[in-house]
Amino acid sequence: MDNGKSFGYFFMGITVLSWGVSTIFIEQGLKDVTPYYFLFFRFSLAILCLTPFMLAFRRKEILELFRNKLVWGIAISESLGLIFQYLAQSLGASAAISTLISLCFLIIVPFLSALMLATKFELYHMLGAIVSLFGVGLIQTGGNLKNLNLHSSSQLSILLLVGSAFAYAFYIVLTSRLTMVEKPDIDVFALFYVVLSIIALLSFIPALVFEPLYLPNARGWGWISALALISTILAFFTYFKALQTIPANEASVLLLLQAVVPFIFEFVVGTANYGLLKWTGISLIFMSMAYVVILSS
Repeated sequence: MDNGKSFGYFFMGITVLSWGVSTIFIEQGLKDVTPYYFLFFRFSLAILCLTPFMLAFRRKEILELFRNKLVWGIAISESLGLIFQYLAQSLGASAAISTLISLCFLIIVPFLSALMLATKFELYHMLGAIVSLFGVGLIQTGGNLKNLNLHSSSQLSILLLVGSAFAYAFYIVLTSRLTMVEKPDIDVFALFYVVLSIIALLSFIPALVFEPLYLPNARGWGWISALALISTILAFFTYFKALQTIPANEASVLLLLQAVVPFIFEFVVGTANYGLLKWTGISLIFMSMAYVVILSS
């Protein structure tokens, strides 16, 4: 394995951990902040932290990337994925069904990669994706389909979640196209700053439309700050670094590990005790990840 790809796996590991703990920050933060303003303040605070440095050292690169249509495609697809998922859950979709359907980007990415990146369609990628999704299903339901709470999910919420899966798939494939094909020497600092700026701008729209103007309390700002620093600045930077060396198909399977992080955390701190089926699901995700990585190498 070359050093470049080894660093890619290292950065992807940080991304997975950072996005994995985001569910904990979000769960706690939503007790004090309305959903769409939580999303907006998360990205806005990240931008405020980064702006002085970026304007001082990356102004030229930032202006160039704001004129890049592919960068806008990356930012818009991630924004739509987040907004569709938030909206679906506000319409009654359970957290379990939201996670399961939105993670179906795993199945979509190989087809988009073949179409947009001229990547050879590999059967092992699809097999790894299907096994991983089955593992997620076991984690979310414990083997009991009633835990999906399908009766509480409207047809519109299901369609929105399918839309979020497609949006996340485009996000991964477009990022791979930009960082591995069109601009392999791209300034990752400038890229993730521009993408976060566009997401912050777009996330303000549903906040204005669906919720009254809202300012969080001190505890709410605490969770927003944790999410902005760890699950936004750190996570997005390492994600873009990883996608410079890891192909989209492989990255999509590795990103699924973020679904395991909160469950491992709850087990370690002693707040949850899982049955055999949930541990089977976690094992399937790790095995499918290893399977894809080994065959990709």
